[in-house]
Amino acid sequence: MSWISGIMILFFLLQAVVIRYRLRAYDRLDSSDTLPHPSPEYRLLSAPGVVFDSDLFSAAVSLMQKHKLDVLELIPAYLSCRALLLFAVIVDPIRLRSDIFSKGRTLFHATMVSDDVFRRARVREEELAAPRSYDFLAIRLRRFAVHSSGYAVAPQIHVDRKKAFVIEKELFSSYTAPFSFVFAFLQFVFLIIMIAAAAVNPLWGLSAIAVYHIQPVFAIAGSRFSPFDLWKYSFLRLPIELFSLPALMRQISTGKEEVARMKEKREIYRALISEGTDPFFEPAQKICPLCHSENIVRIIRVPDLLQGKPGIFTLDRCGKCGHIFQNPRLSLRGLEYYYKDFYEGIGEESINYLFGYVSKLYISRARALCGIHTPVRWLDIGAGLGHFCAVAKSIWPDTVFEGLDMNESIEEAERARWLDRAICGQFPELSGSLKGRYDIVSMYQYLEHTRDPRVDLNAANKVLCDGGYLAVEIPNPECPMARILGKYWHPWFQPQHQHFFTLSNLDKLLKEAGFTIVNYDYVSPHQAVDLGWTAYFLLFRLGNPTYRLPWGPEPKWYRILRTWLVYCLGFWTVPAAFMMDASIASFLRKPRRSNNYRVLARKTSSYE
Repeated sequence: MSWISGIMILFFLLQAVVIRYRLRAYDRLDSSDTLPHPSPEYRLLSAPGVVFDSDLFSAAVSLMQKHKLDVLELIPAYLSCRALLLFAVIVDPIRLRSDIFSKGRTLFHATMVSDDVFRRARVREEELAAPRSYDFLAIRLRRFAVHSSGYAVAPQIHVDRKKAFVIEKELFSSYTAPFSFVFAFLQFVFLIIMIAAAAVNPLWGLSAIAVYHIQPVFAIAGSRFSPFDLWKYSFLRLPIELFSLPALMRQISTGKEEVARMKEKREIYRALISEGTDPFFEPAQKICPLCHSENIVRIIRVPDLLQGKPGIFTLDRCGKCGHIFQNPRLSLRGLEYYYKDFYEGIGEESINYLFGYVSKLYISRARALCGIHTPVRWLDIGAGLGHFCAVAKSIWPDTVFEGLDMNESIEEAERARWLDRAICGQFPELSGSLKGRYDIVSMYQYLEHTRDPRVDLNAANKVLCDGGYLAVEIPNPECPMARILGKYWHPWFQPQHQHFFTLSNLDKLLKEAGFTIVNYDYVSPHQAVDLGWTAYFLLFRLGNPTYRLPWGPEPKWYRILRTWLVYCLGFWTVPAAFMMDASIASFLRKPRRSNNYRVLARKTSSYE
């Protein structure tokens, strides 16, 4: 066991260096550096009950004006040692400056916001009332100030020591969601291994424990922070962590706050599903929607693997042209039910994280036009939260980017200035008012969602000027992983994806709509995530954590225990599967093999 202790010692020392480096990156508010007349252009947001000195506002405004900041998260200088260590491990101030999609985080005390961001973000006072909603607010404020947000140490904030453990639990739950129980379990296992190593080999094991206790002092002492319990925590760290874990696990496993928040929504979803899932589907089609052949074969039935909502969705293939489509397809009522709380509401934070995780993909999309065309006015269809436009602006700074989506989140993207104009509604219905307005239209992971792809392609022709370009990126149904993984292949994405086009079928549709393909790409659109998502879907199906969601069953102890056991024992399969994805990525980034492909087509004739 000496080698395990040796690895632990090295890990503790390296982590201490990283934490110390990060803590040095924060400015400290100076009470002497205050303004004689505080500016009315800033607002101080604070959680209920937080006490601070009168000079906090002026000192924070001075720092914000010095660094041209719009959002400044204030970190108490005297908070608990555990809370500070967790914050330092999760929040990387260096990445915050370079990655526009890095999350804003809070310590639930106080935040300074410019009046401009306050109005654009439409901050509500009730968002400060609870730690979880305050954390959501911090994430949203970061979206509105991606290039002008920061953190500062605020000795003027007084920390309530009696609430220290409550804050620590909330931090852990917020920072590690939605897999807080897995991280708590890992922490417990880690502590047990450390104790066992000390019992087997006292010299190395006790050395590891000693370094574990000394780590907070080495990482924090001499920094701009002064935790009120630094020495006490360092001396008693191991017993404190062991005895606090049961309370932490209890809070996470019961999820009482989540259950309370979901109670009202649970009644709404019960009413929506009162007639079963039959009203969510149209009658099954007897012919292929592309070539009208009657030779239709069922290939797979897929449940909702992303949200766990009720229903089974069937995909059929045309025996003549090979087109794959959802049959029966969702009705308008079904679309409303299954899209509800996915891109907005409950699912918004998770989707925001996933969309921000693929910034390299956005860069490749924007650069696909290099050497072919310099865009002047770009319309992104299905723009979602505006992630692509935010990245593309850095590559094409002189281009006007407009985004269209049926969700109201697109309007927030405009207020956050991630795009120049937001258009909310259905593309075919709005195309008449946008006729000939754009020289490029993009449909990234959009066309497969449409009910009638011909209608949307014709609408794209209408809004493009003569010679304009249409960029389309869609899943590749010819990918070999689709056959290997079956219903767990993530691009099936049921029930949202309704059509799956081979390149030849897409080419036919584009020609019908007045387009000619300029080039196609199977390499850069490929996402090396097939096996990783499959592992996650299997965990989700086996663990079934839907009791935390309003469309799921009531939370019972046996359901909670089942989720705990499955996720804690099987969590390692997800990172292992993603590593396998990376190892086979070069093999799959080939024509007909990748899980996505991209086409650039030019408008050669007008569709009437």
